[in-house]
Formats: sequence, C-alpha cells, structure tokens
Amino acid sequence: MTPYEFSPEDNKTFSSLARWLVLAAILIFIGGIGSFAQYFVSGYIFALIEGFIFCAMGIIFFLPAANLRRIVTTSAKDIPELMQAFAKISAGWLVMNFVTALLVVIRIINLITSLTR
Repeated sequence: MTPYEFSPEDNKTFSSLARWLVLAAILIFIGGIGSFAQYFVSGYIFALIEGFIFCAMGIIFFLPAANLRRIVTTSAKDIPELMQAFAKISAGWLVMNFVTALLVVIRIINLITSLTR
C-alpha cells in the first residue's frame, strides 16, 4: 500500500491550523505569565496555581502544531502525523476541560473564603 499524501491545498490548511495552534498556545502561556505577575504583586496564591496551569496548557497546545507542520514538510508520513496530532489535540482538549473545571472550583473557593473574612 502506498502512503497517502495530502494535496497542496490540504497542506495549506494544515499549515494554517499549525499557526493558529501556536498562536493559541502563546496567548494561553502569556495568560499564565500574567497570573504569575498577579501572584508576585498581590500574593494571591490562587494566581500562582493558575499560572502553572495556564503555562502547562500553553505547552500542551504547542505539541500538535509540530505534527501538523510535519504533514506539510515530510512525505510518506501524512496519516501517521495526522493521527498523532489528533491524539495530542484530544488529550489537550481533555486537559483544558479538566483545568477549566478546576479553575472554576478555585474561583468559587476564593469567593467563599473572601466572603467569610
């Protein structure tokens, strides 16, 4: 069986998706740095936790972009690279959902503790 190669139009789509993933990862990472700054300015411990979480999420979203770029730049490995990218995106999405729920819980705890002071 001969390996599948995506068309040049498909490669443009994958290249664009890789760029958007990198942009999203950078913005998420910057959000984490902002949370770190909030911690250092105010001593708000939840901001430190959020900073670590956002930075980790930013790194997670960089990973599938490399696979998508390899679809464009390599030959004879398009489908395996695509499957790896999907696996990483799925894992990232699962982590993002879990982290979002965790951040909501952290904010609720913060709200409750601030109201009881």
